[in-house]
Amino acid sequence: MNADSRTITIPDDYGSIQEAIDNASEGDTIFVKRGVYVENPVVNKSVSLIGEDRDSTVIDVTAGLKVQSNNVTIAGFTIYDGYDGISLAANYCNISGNKITNTTHGIVVFGYENSISGNIFESIGLSSSIQLNFANRNLISGNYIVSCVEGIQIWQNTRNSSIPNPLHDLSDQTFLNDTDKRALITTPEKICSQQGLLHGSFTFSFKA
Repeated sequence: MNADSRTITIPDDYGSIQEAIDNASEGDTIFVKRGVYVENPVVNKSVSLIGEDRDSTVIDVTAGLKVQSNNVTIAGFTIYDGYDGISLAANYCNISGNKITNTTHGIVVFGYENSISGNIFESIGLSSSIQLNFANRNLISGNYIVSCVEGIQIWQNTRNSSIPNPLHDLSDQTFLNDTDKRALITTPEKICSQQGLLHGSFTFSFKA
């Protein structure tokens, strides 16, 4: 962390999350107090975006929260009612302890060496709760996925690890499409509960 980094508090210092990001410096922490924030933040700096309380610090999105810079942390929010909950096009980021609900996609990842852990995905209505696209060496760990159309969707990736993510009440659980070898998936649930969506040629280790 930069020795000169500071903590910006919303809404005390700025009226919106985006205004705080625009005025932040690399390494700053943006602390968001309880409340409902109707906006689509674009995180284009290496900052930590921390909600005061997951269940009562709500970002009501339409397009979604976009992460476009490396080394970003997003934690402690409910993200609600958008196309993407979080779109992550960056590396070395940490997305943890959030709840994403009533969106079309949960988290969509384009990048490497990110950690997606301890999040709740509920009522993701059209596509995957977690989608990896050309995203290598990511850790997907301890997320709880319930009442969603799809669980974890993996496209054109290598060396990702998915280490137990409980999946409940889904149409499709894990979707692997044209994926490179060397993927490790561990889950207590069965894979692809209804449609058996395995496409391409695979050498995977599935562990309970």
